[in-house]
Amino acid sequence: MFPQLARFTDLGLLFLRLMVGLVFVTSSYSHLKDPQARARSIEMSKSFTIFLGAGELAGGLGVAFGVLTQLAAIGLIYFLIVVNFQSWSDPFVIITALPAALAGIVWMLFATMRRDCMESSVANFC
Repeated sequence: MFPQLARFTDLGLLFLRLMVGLVFVTSSYSHLKDPQARARSIEMSKSFTIFLGAGELAGGLGVAFGVLTQLAAIGLIYFLIVVNFQSWSDPFVIITALPAALAGIVWMLFATMRRDCMESSVANFC
């Protein structure tokens, strides 16, 4: 769309990675600064809040510094889903089901020989 901006792609991705890391590091700070108050606000135990803060800190630093970035991102997504569902097993089932769901989408697009459906357009499969 704007070919003159293509030279800034690497810099833009670096800033994006640093901002995402900063968001998670500051969130982990609020978990670790006063875990008792934070545990009450998210309706979880104090030990879970400390574990959550440590996980967010490790994942945020991993994303920001580019150390095991994909693994750190998966861990951060897992922690976000854990807090949302307030369960350890539901997020595990959701994350492990995603590759099978994507494989099913690709297989059905191949089987039906369709490239122009709305779902595939949204998911960038076309």
